[in-house]
Amino acid sequence: MFNFRLIASAAALAVITQVASANEMAPPTEKSRPLTLGLVAGYFDKPYSALDDDGKRTVAPLILWEGERFFWRGGWGGYKFVNRPDLEVAALVSIRATMGYDSSDSNVLRGMDDRDATVDGGFHIVWTPSEFGLKFEMLGDLADEYGGYEVTGEGFYQARSGNWLNRLAAGLVYQSEDLVDYYYGVKSKEARPGRPAYSADGETNFRLSAATIYRPEGSKWSFLLGARYDMFGDEIDDSPITNDDSQLSVLAGFGYTFGM
Repeated sequence: MFNFRLIASAAALAVITQVASANEMAPPTEKSRPLTLGLVAGYFDKPYSALDDDGKRTVAPLILWEGERFFWRGGWGGYKFVNRPDLEVAALVSIRATMGYDSSDSNVLRGMDDRDATVDGGFHIVWTPSEFGLKFEMLGDLADEYGGYEVTGEGFYQARSGNWLNRLAAGLVYQSEDLVDYYYGVKSKEARPGRPAYSADGETNFRLSAATIYRPEGSKWSFLLGARYDMFGDEIDDSPITNDDSQLSVLAGFGYTFGM
């Protein structure tokens, strides 16, 4: 329905959702913050076979804004129904921009229909009673591109040390049959010698992420470095268009905060 290749490159990488959101760019006790603009470079080692490097790299603007209720954090935004230092309950709209491919990205994918990015919607609950916290999130396809949903449960540790903020997280991600089959399945009309038709079921994947944010004292500039490692289940690993059971995503960037 939509081809978001350009939008994905202009919307600040959905991986920021996990490793560099506005919550990590601001003190945990702040309920709002001014606009932050910057630039992020990302590399996504997708599991598709023989994928060109151009399909793995992107540079995008970083846009972060935190209001009392509304917010925008990189590739996603929403409205906070509960906005406390220890608890956030919010409705979300998110750009799913780090999955999918163009058929021209790899010889293995020639003759496949493009698998496009899309817009998801849902909610999350983030509970942070101390340096340790928990997050539950559910997202579904608003644009009817893949027609499925994703559920994430995550535990994280977040702490400041001087001018540094460090965050570590681990969790499980369940992706529905429609989502997994859309991005990793092979339709009958796409089958070729060496690429049989393949229909995938829902799958649970394991995720690790880490991020560090550095802001010099009294400065409006922030610098970030983040990484995410996804370990996929058999439904993705067994696909004839994949050659790996994991994906490493790395990003680095900077931002300037106005109005501080």
